[in-house]
Amino acid sequence: MEKKNFFNEETKELFLGNFNEESRNTYSYVFRNSKEMEELIEKDVYDFTINQIGKLLESLKLSTSNAAKTYGRVISSYINWAIENNLKSEPNPLKHIGNEWFEQFVNKIKLFITEKELIDIEEKLVNYQDKVIMRLIFEGVSGYSLSELVNLTKEDIKGNTLRLIDEKSGERYLEVSDRAIKFIEKAIDETIYYNKNGTSEGRRSTAPLSQNDYVIKMTLLRSDQDSNKKSDKHLIYRRLSTISELFSLEYLTSKSLERSGMIKMGKDLLEKDGKLENEQLAKIAERFAVKKVIINGYETYNYFMLREFINIENIEDLYGK
Repeated sequence: MEKKNFFNEETKELFLGNFNEESRNTYSYVFRNSKEMEELIEKDVYDFTINQIGKLLESLKLSTSNAAKTYGRVISSYINWAIENNLKSEPNPLKHIGNEWFEQFVNKIKLFITEKELIDIEEKLVNYQDKVIMRLIFEGVSGYSLSELVNLTKEDIKGNTLRLIDEKSGERYLEVSDRAIKFIEKAIDETIYYNKNGTSEGRRSTAPLSQNDYVIKMTLLRSDQDSNKKSDKHLIYRRLSTISELFSLEYLTSKSLERSGMIKMGKDLLEKDGKLENEQLAKIAERFAVKKVIINGYETYNYFMLREFINIENIEDLYGK
């Protein structure tokens, strides 16, 4: 059975036929995100009440007011089209809603960090195994199931260029900072891991690290463990979770770190080029190996999704005007 992109797909495709490629991409992204709730209540989003629209926006955990307003404009436009085409008889519930109504649906949790905040955290970490994870994700090393990280070995480093192996996308090369190279070299040489960032006491306060050429190393909890075995994504998730708890950073995940790095690159490109448009977003997407999507038969980046967090609002919020 063919997988549907949207709830009530035929109707939405008729609506999308009125727009150019970029607008269609934006509207399609909204409809893909509304699909789950539409299926749950068995109702097309054009028939949502104002409360149901609010529940949808709340569920999306939007990071900026601009994103919330954009979703609102898309839904309102679709409702108006449904009314004009006799698919809906009731008035548009968003017709007299002002922009301030959408502010309540912006996620108030601090989702992203600046590079200065990252450095402050790095300076407090005692294990280079932890420092290198945070730094490399921030600079664009990730991949499917974090495979670019777990596959990275000593032999993959030539100067400041890393040879990265993604288990789905294959090989690519990425230039990283001097700070990242320093952390990589120190992490490779580490032999002991200090549990809970050195605050753990008793017999399990430290653990030996596997001695191999991988940058990210397993802790050896038993004498018979295979020291040549590489780590996996779950080890990285556990270490990030521990850092999150120790420093009260509830938002800290591999995804939030990656997006923080993308915003930082957006800031740098905005300062350099004087603009933050598709050209700049494409450079960010390439560095962070963002997967392309098919739109009207062409492969392209989902620029609407990228703009949800790589935007001037987030840059000014994090780095100032």
